[in-house]
Amino acid sequence: MTTRARRSTRTRGKTNDGPHKTLRKRLIADLTQRPGQPCARCGLPMYVTQLLDLDHTDDRSGYLRSLSHRACNSARRPA
Repeated sequence: MTTRARRSTRTRGKTNDGPHKTLRKRLIADLTQRPGQPCARCGLPMYVTQLLDLDHTDDRSGYLRSLSHRACNSARRPA
């Protein structure tokens, strides 16, 4: 099985990623200070050593303004 390298947001045509990155960095910094906060999707604790995403609403029109495990966030994406 081969793995594909993930392209950057800029090469995928997303140029307005500043607010997303800023909010994600702020939430990660908060998680560093208060580890074990619950995932927005599964409710299990999160730690900065895990793969985390700034979660989107189910219709992908905005952000939940919270973090979730990358696997939880990916599982909710529409096919």
